[in-house]
Amino acid sequence: MKKNVLLLSLLFAAAPVLAQPASAWSTAHFEQLDTNKDGKISLTEYEIFMHSAFTRLDKNGNGAITIDEAAGVLTPEQFKKLDANGDGKIDLDEFMQAVMADFEQQDLDDDKHLTR
Repeated sequence: MKKNVLLLSLLFAAAPVLAQPASAWSTAHFEQLDTNKDGKISLTEYEIFMHSAFTRLDKNGNGAITIDEAAGVLTPEQFKKLDANGDGKIDLDEFMQAVMADFEQQDLDDDKHLTR
């Protein structure tokens, strides 16, 4: 349960519509993504985590997140922004494009790593 709460809170913090810098994340959030413990989050670490987050949010495993599945993680306004094609669900491509764009925005020195 604690791991799921951390996952959901990190996903919320990392949602592209919030655009919080990695420096604003809690130590626990940062450490969860820094799987190799080198003090930075690589593009690959971020991508793997976010893909896993999508899978966990897609509770019925149909390849899309509905507003009900996203409840408690995304507000309806945030959901709408992530639903790029407006079909009422967020598919993996929409989700990954948004979160990876957020990574790029936060990677101020363009070194493919986020640091605190």
